[in-house]
Amino acid sequence: MKFSLEGIGAYLYNFVDGRLPQQMTLNDLTQKDYLALTILFTVMFLKGYYWALSIRFVVQWFPNINPYIHPLFGLIAITDIFLKEFEDLLPPILGMDLSAMMAFLCLEWMIRTLDSIIIY
Repeated sequence: MKFSLEGIGAYLYNFVDGRLPQQMTLNDLTQKDYLALTILFTVMFLKGYYWALSIRFVVQWFPNINPYIHPLFGLIAITDIFLKEFEDLLPPILGMDLSAMMAFLCLEWMIRTLDSIIIY
């Protein structure tokens, strides 16, 4: 399979163009369109980060998978940045640390809030 800049550009163009509101085209963008695209890409990034957090916790659930080897350790290093912000917000309840659940709720709230913004 050969990759070219034109092929990747066309793929990204079609990928973004399929997710735009009906009245917006990528050929003539205004400031409102740039704002809408910024929100769209932020939501897409946050959804990807949500999946990264989910994969991290699924991997850590199984004791026979070592998460501290290279491919998984990068995932843990990236997600620890976000999870450390929630470590001391809630005390452990019945021996369970609920800070990860609070991080998921905050991330879901950010996604839903940004996804519900309508720009006229």
